[in-house]
Amino acid sequence: MKPNAHRVEISRGKIVNENIRHHYVISEGSMKLQTLLSFLRSQEGERGIIFCKTKVAAQTLEKQLKSRNVLVEAIHGDLIQKDRDKVMRAFHKERSNVLVATDIAARGIDVQNLAFVVHYQLPDQIEYYTHRSVRTGRGGKSGMSLCIIESGEYQRIKKIGTELNIHFKRIVD
Repeated sequence: MKPNAHRVEISRGKIVNENIRHHYVISEGSMKLQTLLSFLRSQEGERGIIFCKTKVAAQTLEKQLKSRNVLVEAIHGDLIQKDRDKVMRAFHKERSNVLVATDIAARGIDVQNLAFVVHYQLPDQIEYYTHRSVRTGRGGKSGMSLCIIESGEYQRIKKIGTELNIHFKRIVD
């Protein structure tokens, strides 16, 4: 590179949108689904995305939520483009309020007015936390990023908070 080339640096302290509130709740094992359902009931009428790490987890969660009458669709890397388009049309037209997604599938998602993002499973990489969370709190609006974790994952939440310079507030069941 030339010595007079422009250098662009991004401050780690400003990576995550300040309009996003970051929360976590500790919920063990089989209670995670109940915790998620309780949260979704508290957000009635609002729209959001729930993130899972794998397509199997996303498909399973979609089935579990549908069986409990949640208007939900899932999007993951194994869907063909026609099916992805169908899921996104349903979500854009608000025929479903909740989208379950994997990190890979969520890369190109651009949906306005999302009230929340839920990390049903924490991402493997800290950068993915940012990619997930910025789906809410857009256009000057506020949003919530909620992590549903097991007690053994608390150190990961602390690490994410430290590296991204964000404060997580604990929600107690």
